[in-house]
Amino acid sequence: MKYYTVLSPVFLLRLFCVFFLISCEEEQVVSESFNEQNILALEEIEDVLLEVSSVIDEVYVNEEATVEMKTAEKGNRYVPECAVKTVISSDGIKQVTIDFGDGCTGKNDKVFKGKLILTYEKDRTLKTKEITHTFENFYVNDKNISGFSSSIKEKSNANGNRQSTFTEDIAINWESGDFASRQGTRVSEMIEGDGDRVWSNNVYELSGSSISTLKNGTVHTVEITEKLRKELACRFIVIGTKEISKGSKSGVLDFGDGSCDAVATFTGMDGVVTQISLEKKKRK
Repeated sequence: MKYYTVLSPVFLLRLFCVFFLISCEEEQVVSESFNEQNILALEEIEDVLLEVSSVIDEVYVNEEATVEMKTAEKGNRYVPECAVKTVISSDGIKQVTIDFGDGCTGKNDKVFKGKLILTYEKDRTLKTKEITHTFENFYVNDKNISGFSSSIKEKSNANGNRQSTFTEDIAINWESGDFASRQGTRVSEMIEGDGDRVWSNNVYELSGSSISTLKNGTVHTVEITEKLRKELACRFIVIGTKEISKGSKSGVLDFGDGSCDAVATFTGMDGVVTQISLEKKKRK
């Protein structure tokens, strides 16, 4: 007599994972039509562009500073010391190239590679100045950045603070093969730390909106609904909210009460609240 063993579907799935060494971790579904993977990808894009913005701001301010201010700043830079700066001035135009070489580690464990080039008018009397940003084989950690970016610098906005308005049409390619595009405008107002030349004291309030298209073809619109607080001494946004929309669905990403942590919450249209760990790595 022959005996047959009936294997359960769960057992077969586990057996498949063992033999093919595939992680069968279940992906967290975040409210209707959203998943954790996409939200984390959007935040990775935002994190990279904020790093680039911080470098651009410091390079520009330092380049336009007096000799005395530059001397006072030495050793307190956000831009890593291993970066090499080259300045070319011609016909009233200044071009500042920051070359990070094959790898230059900055604050918050960010590794920069390649060149970031700023081009703008040389006239220091201008209260408002537009800067174009060019990328040459430029990376932040494992992400290659290309495309168009510019910023308008104001020495003093309506609140008396230094402000930058960034316009971006950027492509980001992960070394893993992932990619995304991002178009948007972001206003960055420096609310603390201006003039003391200590990078860790710098605090910004951010507003603006963007549209991002991820590798899987999904399009997300993001609008900052409560200004985000970015402290350079912290790796994460510490306070503020964003509304994230995909098609007819939307939800709110809330960064908390001001604590420097990797925790945010996402609340969908259906009222489901999900905790998001911003330290998790994007998977595919």
